Amino acid sequence: MYNTEKDWIQALELSQKAIDANPTDLHAYISINYLLMNLLVEEDYEDHLQVFYAGLLRKYFLESYSKFSSNKEYLFFTGITAHMSEWYFDIDIAEAKEIIKQAFQCEPNNKIYQWGYYTYTNVEDEMSKQNSFTLSNEIIKDTITAKKLINLGIFGEYILGIMEHISKA
Repeated sequence: MYNTEKDWIQALELSQKAIDANPTDLHAYISINYLLMNLLVEEDYEDHLQVFYAGLLRKYFLESYSKFSSNKEYLFFTGITAHMSEWYFDIDIAEAKEIIKQAFQCEPNNKIYQWGYYTYTNVEDEMSKQNSFTLSNEIIKDTITAKKLINLGIFGEYILGIMEHISKA
């Protein structure tokens, strides 16, 4: 939905237009939530825009959660996004972990959801670390599964980057 040239204003406008045109577009909500989180946490922007961007993130999170809270794909990607900046979602880290866990429970055989569960919900557990490592390697080598993430754009690429980092640990 947006490119890697980091034109955040244009990306935000495109995401908002996609949602306005189709208020049930799951991927548009996943994208805008990630875009706003990434913008707030990782990117440079004018200080006076922080409250505006944070308000938009809360708005789109609440709006999307009310629509898609039973959708496993939404739960997975939103849980990962919220885990990186739960304070902007107005939830705590335990709630972000619970969202990821719900996706895993909906489809426990999905390797991507398994990876999210083991990587984010019990990070101090040695078995979880080993499962995260193993799944990272399996997903990276499985071109079909890796392509599913790449097709999500910058957010999917970000997740693959985390998997690559874990696979080298």
